[in-house]
Amino acid sequence: MQTGILLLLSGDLSGSFKTYPALLPIILLFGFLILHLVRNIKSGSDILKYAYFFCAGIIMLSYIYKLIITKTQ
Repeated sequence: MQTGILLLLSGDLSGSFKTYPALLPIILLFGFLILHLVRNIKSGSDILKYAYFFCAGIIMLSYIYKLIITKTQ
């Protein structure tokens, strides 16, 4: 994740995505969390719940994908 953040800060969006695919959804998730805490959006808690599951799914899928790729090489 740290490498993905550094690549994102240096402007390499595709490298950041290849390193850690869940980074951008996590950043958006925390941005929406802050917005929900400040503005108290009506259905914000439901959106956050589904966004957490979405980010967890991306993390798990990328982990499994990397395990399969490194096993076959």
